[in-house]
Amino acid sequence: MQAERHILLLLDGDEPPRELLLEHCGNARFIIATDGAARIAKMHDIHLDVIIGDMDSIDEMTKAFYENQDTAIITIPEQYS
Repeated sequence: MQAERHILLLLDGDEPPRELLLEHCGNARFIIATDGAARIAKMHDIHLDVIIGDMDSIDEMTKAFYENQDTAIITIPEQYS
């Protein structure tokens, strides 16, 4: 039986164990990450469909990496309003 595919949302915070992260990413049909979580995704070579946030927690190298992969980057200037 094939596992149900889902949308995965990666948030900034404590990094989950690599095995758990890759298992959930492998079953996801669409992956969205906050700007802070994109760095962790890049470290594990995880394809992201969307990065969203105010972009204060993403370094230029990570941002450029995902821009080159045609990842949609959505900037929300006032994320707390």
